[in-house]
Amino acid sequence: MVDKKINPNKVETWLKRLQAEICRGLEAHSEDGRFSEHRWQHSGGGGGVSRIVEYDEVFEKAGVNFSSIHGLKLPAAATAKRKDIEHLPFSAMGVSVVVHPYNPYVPSAHMNLRFIHVDNGRWWFGGGFDLTPYYGFVEDAVHWHRQASKACEGFGDDLYQRLNSLIARKHAVSADFSSMISSLAVSRTACVLQNVSESTFC
Repeated sequence: MVDKKINPNKVETWLKRLQAEICRGLEAHSEDGRFSEHRWQHSGGGGGVSRIVEYDEVFEKAGVNFSSIHGLKLPAAATAKRKDIEHLPFSAMGVSVVVHPYNPYVPSAHMNLRFIHVDNGRWWFGGGFDLTPYYGFVEDAVHWHRQASKACEGFGDDLYQRLNSLIARKHAVSADFSSMISSLAVSRTACVLQNVSESTFC
Protein backbone atom coordinates (compact mmCIF):
# COMPACT_ATOMS: atom_id res chain seq x y z
CA MET A 1 0.00 0.00 0.00
CA VAL A 2 1.43 3.36 -1.03
CA ASP A 3 0.79 6.92 0.12
CA LYS A 4 2.44 8.64 -2.84
CA LYS A 5 -0.03 10.60 -4.94
CA ILE A 6 -1.28 8.90 -8.09
CA ASN A 7 -3.68 9.86 -10.86
CA PRO A 8 -6.38 7.14 -11.16
CA ASN A 9 -7.52 8.56 -14.52
CA LYS A 10 -4.11 7.79 -16.01
CA VAL A 11 -4.24 4.28 -14.60
CA GLU A 12 -7.65 3.74 -16.18
CA THR A 13 -6.45 5.01 -19.55
CA TRP A 14 -3.44 2.68 -19.42
CA LEU A 15 -5.58 -0.32 -18.48
CA LYS A 16 -7.97 0.34 -21.36
CA ARG A 17 -5.01 0.48 -23.74
CA LEU A 18 -3.74 -2.78 -22.28
CA GLN A 19 -7.10 -4.44 -22.92
CA ALA A 20 -7.09 -3.25 -26.53
CA GLU A 21 -3.49 -4.35 -27.06
CA ILE A 22 -4.14 -7.85 -25.74
CA CYS A 23 -7.22 -8.19 -27.97
CA ARG A 24 -5.25 -7.12 -31.03
CA GLY A 25 -2.51 -9.60 -30.17
CA LEU A 26 -4.96 -12.48 -29.88
CA GLU A 27 -6.82 -11.50 -33.04
CA ALA A 28 -3.52 -11.56 -34.94
CA HIS A 29 -3.35 -15.33 -34.35
CA SER A 30 -6.78 -16.01 -35.85
CA GLU A 31 -8.08 -15.28 -39.32
CA ASP A 32 -11.73 -15.25 -38.27
CA GLY A 33 -11.57 -14.38 -34.59
CA ARG A 34 -12.81 -10.90 -33.77
CA PHE A 35 -13.83 -9.88 -30.29
CA SER A 36 -17.43 -8.97 -29.63
CA GLU A 37 -17.96 -6.23 -27.06
CA HIS A 38 -20.44 -5.87 -24.23
CA ARG A 39 -20.60 -2.77 -22.04
CA TRP A 40 -22.10 -3.14 -18.60
CA GLN A 41 -22.92 -1.09 -15.52
CA HIS A 42 -22.19 -1.99 -11.91
CA SER A 43 -25.08 -1.56 -9.49
CA GLY A 44 -22.85 0.15 -6.94
CA GLY A 45 -21.33 2.54 -9.47
CA GLY A 46 -19.08 2.32 -12.49
CA GLY A 47 -19.00 -0.49 -15.04
CA GLY A 48 -16.84 -2.10 -17.63
CA VAL A 49 -16.27 -3.55 -21.08
CA SER A 50 -16.21 -7.30 -21.71
CA ARG A 51 -14.65 -8.53 -24.95
CA ILE A 52 -15.10 -12.14 -25.98
CA VAL A 53 -14.19 -14.34 -28.94
CA GLU A 54 -15.34 -17.94 -29.14
CA TYR A 55 -15.52 -20.95 -31.43
CA ASP A 56 -13.18 -19.67 -34.10
CA GLU A 57 -10.40 -21.83 -35.57
CA VAL A 58 -7.95 -21.07 -32.72
CA PHE A 59 -9.85 -20.27 -29.53
CA GLU A 60 -12.64 -22.22 -27.96
CA LYS A 61 -13.17 -19.10 -25.89
CA ALA A 62 -11.16 -16.07 -24.88
CA GLY A 63 -12.22 -13.13 -22.75
CA VAL A 64 -10.40 -9.86 -22.12
CA ASN A 65 -12.33 -7.71 -19.68
CA PHE A 66 -11.92 -4.23 -18.25
CA SER A 67 -13.78 -3.00 -15.20
CA SER A 68 -13.82 0.23 -13.21
CA ILE A 69 -16.17 0.35 -10.23
CA HIS A 70 -16.50 2.23 -6.97
CA GLY A 71 -18.28 1.71 -3.71
CA LEU A 72 -18.76 2.86 -0.15
CA LYS A 73 -16.84 0.04 1.51
CA LEU A 74 -14.12 -2.37 0.43
CA PRO A 75 -14.79 -6.12 0.59
CA ALA A 76 -13.65 -7.81 3.78
CA ALA A 77 -10.90 -9.73 1.95
CA ALA A 78 -9.28 -6.45 0.89
CA THR A 79 -9.21 -5.03 4.41
CA ALA A 80 -8.34 -8.11 6.46
CA LYS A 81 -4.85 -6.71 7.05
CA ARG A 82 -5.79 -3.07 6.54
CA LYS A 83 -8.27 -2.28 9.29
CA ASP A 84 -7.62 1.47 8.99
CA ILE A 85 -9.37 1.59 5.61
CA GLU A 86 -12.22 -0.89 6.06
CA HIS A 87 -14.94 1.80 6.26
CA LEU A 88 -13.64 4.10 3.52
CA PRO A 89 -15.06 4.61 0.00
CA PHE A 90 -12.95 3.15 -2.79
CA SER A 91 -12.52 2.72 -6.52
CA ALA A 92 -11.23 -0.45 -8.17
CA MET A 93 -10.27 -1.10 -11.76
CA GLY A 94 -8.49 -3.79 -13.66
CA VAL A 95 -8.05 -6.06 -16.64
CA SER A 96 -8.67 -9.81 -16.55
CA VAL A 97 -7.82 -12.33 -19.25
CA VAL A 98 -8.90 -15.95 -19.76
CA VAL A 99 -7.80 -17.79 -22.92
CA HIS A 100 -8.78 -21.37 -23.78
CA PRO A 101 -7.42 -22.55 -27.13
CA TYR A 102 -8.56 -25.66 -29.00
CA ASN A 103 -5.07 -27.08 -29.42
CA PRO A 104 -4.37 -29.28 -26.37
CA TYR A 105 -0.66 -28.57 -26.73
CA VAL A 106 -1.28 -24.87 -26.13
CA PRO A 107 -1.87 -24.10 -22.44
CA SER A 108 -4.86 -22.19 -21.17
CA ALA A 109 -3.80 -18.78 -19.87
CA HIS A 110 -5.16 -16.56 -17.13
CA MET A 111 -4.13 -13.11 -15.99
CA ASN A 112 -5.52 -10.27 -13.92
CA LEU A 113 -4.17 -6.87 -13.01
CA ARG A 114 -6.04 -4.67 -10.56
CA PHE A 115 -5.67 -1.22 -9.04
CA ILE A 116 -7.34 -0.20 -5.77
CA HIS A 117 -7.63 3.43 -4.69
CA VAL A 118 -9.05 4.43 -1.31
CA ASP A 119 -10.41 7.88 -0.49
CA ASN A 120 -7.72 8.56 2.10
CA GLY A 121 -5.12 8.53 -0.68
CA ARG A 122 -3.93 4.95 -0.22
CA TRP A 123 -3.56 2.78 -3.32
CA TRP A 124 -1.99 -0.43 -4.55
CA PHE A 125 -1.65 -2.71 -7.57
CA GLY A 126 -2.15 -6.45 -7.44
CA GLY A 127 -2.82 -9.39 -9.69
CA GLY A 128 -1.31 -12.53 -11.08
CA PHE A 129 -0.87 -14.74 -14.14
CA ASP A 130 -0.60 -18.43 -14.84
CA LEU A 131 -0.59 -21.10 -17.52
CA THR A 132 -2.44 -24.41 -17.30
CA PRO A 133 -0.73 -26.94 -19.59
CA TYR A 134 -2.59 -30.07 -20.64
CA TYR A 135 0.67 -31.64 -21.75
CA GLY A 136 3.68 -30.47 -19.77
CA PHE A 137 7.01 -29.86 -21.47
CA VAL A 138 10.07 -28.89 -19.47
CA GLU A 139 11.30 -26.40 -22.09
CA ASP A 140 7.93 -24.60 -22.03
CA ALA A 141 7.98 -24.40 -18.24
CA VAL A 142 11.54 -23.04 -18.29
CA HIS A 143 10.61 -20.40 -20.87
CA TRP A 144 7.54 -19.34 -18.89
CA HIS A 145 9.47 -19.00 -15.65
CA ARG A 146 12.17 -16.96 -17.37
CA GLN A 147 9.54 -14.53 -18.63
CA ALA A 148 7.91 -14.40 -15.19
CA SER A 149 11.28 -13.65 -13.66
CA LYS A 150 11.83 -10.79 -16.12
CA ALA A 151 8.44 -9.35 -15.15
CA CYS A 152 9.60 -9.16 -11.54
CA GLU A 153 12.81 -7.30 -12.31
CA GLY A 154 13.01 -3.91 -10.65
CA PHE A 155 10.95 -4.91 -7.62
CA GLY A 156 13.67 -6.59 -5.58
CA ASP A 157 16.24 -9.21 -6.47
CA ASP A 158 14.40 -11.99 -4.66
CA LEU A 159 10.78 -11.17 -5.61
CA TYR A 160 10.45 -13.87 -8.25
CA GLN A 161 11.97 -16.54 -6.03
CA ARG A 162 9.75 -15.60 -3.09
CA LEU A 163 6.58 -15.66 -5.17
CA ASN A 164 7.52 -18.84 -6.97
CA SER A 165 8.25 -20.60 -3.68
CA LEU A 166 4.98 -19.34 -2.25
CA ILE A 167 2.85 -20.73 -5.07
CA ALA A 168 4.77 -24.02 -5.20
CA ARG A 169 4.02 -24.55 -1.51
CA LYS A 170 0.41 -23.47 -1.93
CA HIS A 171 -0.31 -25.97 -4.68
CA ALA A 172 2.09 -28.66 -3.43
CA VAL A 173 3.24 -29.52 -6.94
CA SER A 174 6.59 -29.60 -8.71
CA ALA A 175 7.91 -26.11 -9.44
CA ASP A 176 8.98 -27.34 -12.90
CA PHE A 177 5.36 -27.86 -13.95
CA SER A 178 3.38 -25.54 -11.71
CA SER A 179 4.19 -22.71 -14.13
CA MET A 180 2.29 -20.15 -12.17
CA ILE A 181 2.56 -17.18 -9.90
CA SER A 182 -0.89 -16.52 -8.55
CA SER A 183 -0.19 -13.61 -6.25
CA LEU A 184 2.06 -11.22 -8.12
CA ALA A 185 1.17 -8.24 -5.95
CA VAL A 186 3.19 -5.15 -6.72
CA SER A 187 2.44 -2.06 -4.68
CA ARG A 188 4.09 0.65 -6.74
CA THR A 189 3.33 0.26 -10.46
CA ALA A 190 1.91 -2.06 -13.06
CA CYS A 191 5.35 -2.73 -14.50
CA VAL A 192 4.83 -6.45 -13.98
CA LEU A 193 3.20 -6.49 -17.40
CA GLN A 194 5.04 -3.83 -19.33
CA ASN A 195 8.07 -1.66 -18.71
CA VAL A 196 6.11 1.39 -17.61
CA SER A 197 7.75 4.08 -15.52
CA GLU A 198 6.14 5.24 -12.29
CA SER A 199 5.69 8.71 -13.80
CA THR A 200 3.13 7.21 -16.18
CA PHE A 201 0.50 7.32 -13.45
CA CYS A 202 1.53 10.34 -11.34
